[in-house]
Amino acid sequence: MIDFEKDYILENERVLLRPLKAEDFDSLLEYTNEPDTWDFNALALVVVRI
Repeated sequence: MIDFEKDYILENERVLLRPLKAEDFDSLLEYTNEPDTWDFNALALVVVRI
C-alpha cells in the first residue's frame, strides 16, 4: 500500500521527481504563461489581460 503521508523522491542521472517546494515558485512561474502547459490540466486556464 502507498503511504500518501510520505514524500517519495524518484531520481536517476537525468531526472529528479520530488514534491514541489516554496523555493520552486520563481523557477516555475515562467511556465504558467505557456498555454501548452495547461492543455491537459483539470483546471480551466483563465487569462487576464491588463
